[in-house]
Amino acid sequence: MSPADVRFSDQRTVQPDAFVMALVGGRRPKNWNDIQQVLLASEVLSPSTARNDRTTKRNMFRSEGVEYWVVDLSARAFERSMPNTKRTEILLEQLEWFPSGASWPLIIDIVDFFAKVLDQ
Repeated sequence: MSPADVRFSDQRTVQPDAFVMALVGGRRPKNWNDIQQVLLASEVLSPSTARNDRTTKRNMFRSEGVEYWVVDLSARAFERSMPNTKRTEILLEQLEWFPSGASWPLIIDIVDFFAKVLDQ
């Protein structure tokens, strides 16, 4: 569904590379106005956007209660920021995401992921 804006308020709108939204009534939202909660947002780092992705966007998503990932292709790492904490976790081997209400976690083997994406 990208590109698409995520709007928290009239003054706080951002366009992440990818995001996951909560179901509405057990179903996918039919239109953008139905979105009530963003669960996860992610950016693929590029030199031109790195500063904004790692500061402005990270701080905005944290303050809005959204988990945020920055995918750093050159470092072959995921940077995970959790809501309401200043700490950023650097993940090099495995990422596990298990949002509330999910039946099972999403597990990403980071080494395998980057091997497939970058070494084709």
